[in-house]
Formats: sequence, structure tokens, C-alpha cells
Amino acid sequence: MAGSKLWNTQLLTSSAVKPFMAVASRDPASDRTSAVNEGLTKADTWVSAENLMRVLSASNSELINRPGVGLSELGATLETFGLLLDELDGVVFDSKFVRQMTMLFGTHGVLDAAKMVNSQDYPQIERTAATVEAAIKSLLQFGGAVRANWPTFVPAFGALVGAGTALNWVLQLAALTIPEAWPTAMKDVPKLPAAEKSALLAEPGKGKLLIKLLAATVLDLASTRQPRHALRTSASSSSGMLHLSSSDDEAVPPKRPRNIKRMRAELQAISDEILGTD
Repeated sequence: MAGSKLWNTQLLTSSAVKPFMAVASRDPASDRTSAVNEGLTKADTWVSAENLMRVLSASNSELINRPGVGLSELGATLETFGLLLDELDGVVFDSKFVRQMTMLFGTHGVLDAAKMVNSQDYPQIERTAATVEAAIKSLLQFGGAVRANWPTFVPAFGALVGAGTALNWVLQLAALTIPEAWPTAMKDVPKLPAAEKSALLAEPGKGKLLIKLLAATVLDLASTRQPRHALRTSASSSSGMLHLSSSDDEAVPPKRPRNIKRMRAELQAISDEILGTD
């Protein structure tokens, strides 16, 4: 049901890749199953953002189904990916790709924007409509830049299709920057802010209205997570642990949302397995 949690598509794992790709085939030369090879040789899905957009829906994308949740997960993924770029240079990605992606991250302020929409890892950040809208605008511009250079980025992201994190979220975001694609996909999704949704559907081509709707979903979600964050902090204090005030939260650098060393090892192992390399 649209608007309910999607259990199998939070991250696009090798088992969840099938809705997006043809069924994996065996490579006669190595006798290894390669979903990457099969998927990337099927141009129907990956040849363009428009083709990918035909696959995306509220049944397989949280960015459509529950935009606040989807943007939070997108933010966590982008931050992790940004932190991993140097680590993956020459391991999974070639240096040219790393330079290009690093430039896009810097140009569009992706890491700051990612934290702003990531209410799961950063519930304590002060958010206003203006700051969240600015962050979403930056992410949409980043996605648009990826879409404009689709042939460059799709093969590179294919190297990570086993783990699926970057492929899933970045290419979804890029496809959703197609004019009117996101509003059209969300039109039957319930539990969206009513006023913002009504305004957007009346003028689906207006980017500002899309940003306002998405920002409202982020703020709504963040408002439910802030009390839980305060409760956890209070519980830590009552058990004798150091209590952090709001000023302390600002002073202490936020935790990294993922273990970088472990993530790098997992990405390499899964990439080797899916690609059929030793």
C-alpha cells in the first residue's frame, strides 16, 4: 500500500536488484552469475533516466512512497558515499570518476545538504523551512547534474550494484529530476502534506512547489524524531552517563553514519562476488 514502509527496498541489495534488472544469467566463461553484466547489457532500463523513471514507483522507491524517509536515507547514503570516495579511488572507481563526483559534491554542497535531510542520524540539527528547502534544492541540482551526464555515471555506479547503495539512491534522485516526474509519481501517495501536495499537483512543473512539499515531509519526520532523540539523551543521563545539552550537541562533531572501513570491505567483497572476480 502506498505510504506504508517498503521492507525490501530500503537499500538495493543484490536480491532486491531484480525489479530493476533482468534476471541474472550465467557467464559461460566463468560459470559465475553476474547480475551486473546482465543488467548493464539490457539497455531498456539503464540507457536513460527516463527509462529508469518508468520503473520507479511508490512500490519500490521511498523517495516517492515516503519522501521524508527517502530523503533521510538518501542523505545518509550520500554522506557515506562522499566519505568513501577517496577510499574507493582505484579500488572500485577509477580516478576520473572520483574527480568528477568530488567536484559535483563540492559544487552543490552535497555533504551539508545530506545532513540537513538526514533526520535519522542528525535529529538534533536545527531545521527551518528555509534551510531544508535550500538543502533539497542543492540535492536536486546535484541529481540534475548526474542526469545530464548519465552515460558517464551509470557504468561507474554499476560497479557497486551488488551493494546497491549509490546506484539505488543517486540514480533514483537523478531520474526524479526529470520535469514533473516526481509530482506525477506521488499523485496517489497518501499521508503527504495536503496543502503542499494540492498546490504541487495543480502546477507539477513548478520546482519551487516540489521543494516545498519535500521540505514539509522532512520537517514533519524530523519533528517526530527530535523527541526520541531527547528521550534517549535523558535516559543516558539518568543512567549516570554524560548528558549533552543542546549547546553540547552543536559543539560535538556528529558521528559518522557508517563504519568506513567495514563499508569499504563490504563494497569490495560484494562487488567481487557480483562481478564474478576473485
